Amino acid sequence: MKKGEQKVIRLTVTPAAEPIPAFRHRLVARDIDLQPGNAAPFYYRALLEIPPLVKRMRDADDPDRASKGCMHRWRQLHEIPLETVRKAGFRLDWLIDQQLNTATSRRQCDWQFGIEDLQGFKVYNFVLPEIQQMRELCGLVALHTRLAIADGRLDDALDAIRMNYRIAGDAATTRFLVCCLVGTAVARIVNETLIELIAARGSPNLYWALTELPNPLIDLGPAFRFESEIRARVFPFIQESETTQRSYEEWNRLFRMSWREIYKGMLEGRCRKVTPLQTELTALATALAGYPHAKRQLVAEGMDAGRVDEMPVGQVLAAYSERNCERLRDEWKKLFYMPFWEYQAREPVTGRELNEAADPFSRHAQREVLPMASALLFGFAQYRVPQVRLQREIAALRLIEALRMYAAEHGGRLPTSLDEVTRVPLPMNPATGQPFDYTLEDGVAVLEMPRLDRHESERERFEIVIAQ
Repeated sequence: MKKGEQKVIRLTVTPAAEPIPAFRHRLVARDIDLQPGNAAPFYYRALLEIPPLVKRMRDADDPDRASKGCMHRWRQLHEIPLETVRKAGFRLDWLIDQQLNTATSRRQCDWQFGIEDLQGFKVYNFVLPEIQQMRELCGLVALHTRLAIADGRLDDALDAIRMNYRIAGDAATTRFLVCCLVGTAVARIVNETLIELIAARGSPNLYWALTELPNPLIDLGPAFRFESEIRARVFPFIQESETTQRSYEEWNRLFRMSWREIYKGMLEGRCRKVTPLQTELTALATALAGYPHAKRQLVAEGMDAGRVDEMPVGQVLAAYSERNCERLRDEWKKLFYMPFWEYQAREPVTGRELNEAADPFSRHAQREVLPMASALLFGFAQYRVPQVRLQREIAALRLIEALRMYAAEHGGRLPTSLDEVTRVPLPMNPATGQPFDYTLEDGVAVLEMPRLDRHESERERFEIVIAQ
């Protein structure tokens, strides 16, 4: 889809009454069905099955592809024809029955990466291939779901969707925001199969099943709190710098070491080699340029001028940097805990302030001497939008199920306005805190979902009609 285009999801659905009991169908496992133990070892075993299983599907789809010496015509799992999935079905069934059923029935998922032991820029260079591969596991379960829907095995499809939501949550248990981003992407793949299930003739009403899902489904909170306090791991130089006693030489050594970490992290990320001489010269230039400003600001903020004069240069720079990191971090934390519509209004101002502070040549009073806050905080803005997009999607599906419930009670007719739907509470749009934009014209119900922010590439809307 091209940037700026609208994604239209057209659904022809059958009326579906509220189930009795209300939670007859579930998208989360019952607590009584969960078993003690760690899911991660079973996921690792499942990940080993992905390459041979995908190869089997490619061979089943095109037995002669190896002799052709060209790339296969499908590259993504969702492009695999269902007949190909059916041919390789027994191995896919084995993967799900023997590994994923066990993994998703465990109470916890601890990947045991040892992230608490990481120091310096190793925190940011830590790779997570297992978490990235969880997308592929989700894709395989999504294929299993699609096949079950096509064959009319709706209960099996519901079981697979419940499993896949659990996979999404387990992908996000590590306290890195990127893991939450993967979990969010996995959950959106699951939503696509849930939409197919809702559109299947005779599918049960899942309003209460969707309502039971955690909200938010992927909680950014633990990862956000971990990463917002990560400065002490990456830059121990600035931890409690105003009260820690060190020699003049030790403070300056720690300053140079911290600058070396920053400088290498910035330049090596751009594939540029860093020499020791370059590092030492830039550290010296940074100290000479930043020390007078840091000293003035500490005094302006209330620190005793005589105490500041007695502090080693490295300690002055550390104390100033620590205060800056805390102040800028807290501005982002305030945004994180705001409703999304408040976040939207304030994020450009906070982002602009961070940009100004990161510029060593700006006139900003709290401009950074060492670009620590900018190194730690610049990525935070990208995580809130995917989370709210996922929340909005699930809320929209709840609303569609409420519409199906209404149609079951009113002879297959959809409401002309959402005010007519009173049997169950209607979800608000999490992006706005207001009701969804709903219209009915010529028997087609439309849910409009505008872009969430200036960075989003697409608009979405659902078009729903009742099957005849």
